[in-house]
Amino acid sequence: MGLFSSLFRSKKQNDKLSDDGKVSDTEEFIAVLSQISNGLGEYASCAFGEENPRKKNQKGQEMLSIITDTENKSTLLNDSIMYYKLAIAYRNYCAWFVRGDERKMYLEKCEDLLNKSISIDPKYINAKSELGSLLIQEKVIRNLSKGIKILEDLKEDDNLPSY
Repeated sequence: MGLFSSLFRSKKQNDKLSDDGKVSDTEEFIAVLSQISNGLGEYASCAFGEENPRKKNQKGQEMLSIITDTENKSTLLNDSIMYYKLAIAYRNYCAWFVRGDERKMYLEKCEDLLNKSISIDPKYINAKSELGSLLIQEKVIRNLSKGIKILEDLKEDDNLPSY
């Protein structure tokens, strides 16, 4: 839990400041989620490089704890970027630490969070492209028609990311 506390206390120089000169809760939460979702960070490294299954499981539980705690603390922050970052964190947790049928609940959670993000900001391209890709690539939540429609709409508007 010391890591969790230190993540919430850390502030980056480029974080947005509120009127009183403090980093907003939203910005702190987004920074935490970005840090734990980093593909070159400690959780990804542990998921792919750790030989000890017990340590890998421990890191996975730590990541999930940070995600769920952040989600619980941010329920009143109706922010599209926050929902997007939560979705990415759940997606990465699922990819790095979850196997089999357990993946479905995390991917459904991811889909729900991306839909919330889009409902707040219908022009949020990252959330739309992530949702479209997720619905096409992930068999357990696959909805080809919806995923293709989302990506075709982005392409039609010339907003489809190159990746």
